[in-house]
Amino acid sequence: MNLLFDDKYAPITKEIGFLECDIKSVCAAYQLWETEILRQYKMRIELENVEGNLESVLRNLLPLTTPIRTRLAFVPTQSAWTAYFDNGPRGTDATGVVKVLAEKLNCRGIRTVLVPNTMPSKPSKEARGRYGATMLEVYGPDRKPIRIIYAANDGGRWVFGESGVPFPFEETARYAAKKIRDKFTGEMLDDYLKHLGIAAFDETFYVPSNTGSILARKLGKLPDNLREIPLLKIDGNLILA
Repeated sequence: MNLLFDDKYAPITKEIGFLECDIKSVCAAYQLWETEILRQYKMRIELENVEGNLESVLRNLLPLTTPIRTRLAFVPTQSAWTAYFDNGPRGTDATGVVKVLAEKLNCRGIRTVLVPNTMPSKPSKEARGRYGATMLEVYGPDRKPIRIIYAANDGGRWVFGESGVPFPFEETARYAAKKIRDKFTGEMLDDYLKHLGIAAFDETFYVPSNTGSILARKLGKLPDNLREIPLLKIDGNLILA
């Protein structure tokens, strides 16, 4: 299974949000929503046009920050969907943004997660790696899930679950596979997303040549304990700011 940029920008790209709406409408709704929230903390949102391909957009998100995300990116695609990434310390957290904006824009929203499993079968305190996960969550305009499917390593134990009515294109027979991790694989996730009009793991799917991306920055009175993470070590690979 090919990962986006071969996982070079993990953890940012381990999770991606999608909204079935044009980028201008998405950003307008996001700015209005966040402005109301941030005002009480004496913060604000500033939107900035970003030219270039997806890789240049992702680099604009670095460094990662904690305890809050200070930079978020909305990226147009070759389809009706707008993608979402942010600079959270554990990677993009798309759930809240996708559900809220899907309601405000009266459209569908998607959260997708793909993490290779590199954790030993018997993890210990000294073990290094990532717990694998393959997830697809599709939400409607009422914030309620239309369809959820996942297979994930939950702290050393693989779990599988699904809810909602299956899409016609799903390979439901594979959900009966003996190994839980085989019930919903990265290849299946990629195929399902393509049926929904999303080539999530192909960098050429993002940022059409005639459209720029939007970077949202949180400015103003940032938390006193805000910390930047200029690089993050994942499975021995360094992600540079």
